[in-house]
Amino acid sequence: MRSESESYVSVQERDGTARRRSDESRHVPMAIQSFLWRQTSPFLRSKITRLYEASCLSFVKVIVENKLIGISPVLVEAMESVSRHQLIEAALPHVMQSVAMLLAQRDVTGNVEKLATASVKLIYTLHWMLLEAPKECNLPPDYTFSLDLLQMFLQLFAPLCGKIRQQDLRHLLAPGMDIWKPMWDYQSPEVPAFKQPINMTPLPKPPERLISPGSITDDSYSLTNEIHRSRTLTLGDADR
Repeated sequence: MRSESESYVSVQERDGTARRRSDESRHVPMAIQSFLWRQTSPFLRSKITRLYEASCLSFVKVIVENKLIGISPVLVEAMESVSRHQLIEAALPHVMQSVAMLLAQRDVTGNVEKLATASVKLIYTLHWMLLEAPKECNLPPDYTFSLDLLQMFLQLFAPLCGKIRQQDLRHLLAPGMDIWKPMWDYQSPEVPAFKQPINMTPLPKPPERLISPGSITDDSYSLTNEIHRSRTLTLGDADR
């Protein structure tokens, strides 16, 4: 069993890791931020047009396949200046927002019965980032996403999880069953990086009531007699 000092050290280390990760996320180069916003912008319009298809392919190419061929030298330099893990964490909110908007307008984009190829690519990118990216980046087994990302995921997809259907999760999207099936059943997604450790704080004990045993007995008898008297009167009224 772990001592209090060991638990305190582990909490301090975890808090320090969270602070370092937060500091890293704030230092995403402007070229990367501009690239991510350009890919997200087609999904933020009142009506999604065919422009979204290019964004879906760009997300797969840059984030999943890590291919930097064909993009501007400034963007290549910016992406090479950060770790792949940092790039993925910076891109995850943009991908989540894009998938949410795509699902919300599924009937408008022609994906009612079957997801279009570009839509499959985008949802696959989200699945890969949640399930495979931590392994791809050689992160420790107990790695978890930040609480901000977890909260954003729940706020976006809890109302929209019904837009993903079981027949959609085949072939390339089959691993997504670990994410969506639990949500259909009102349970937490089976995403290891979503399992946040919680520091349990013991609740304070309620104050003891300083009542003598005799008074408790008297009150109990008084309450019992009052209930009995009320029932007797009620039954008497019913007989009359």
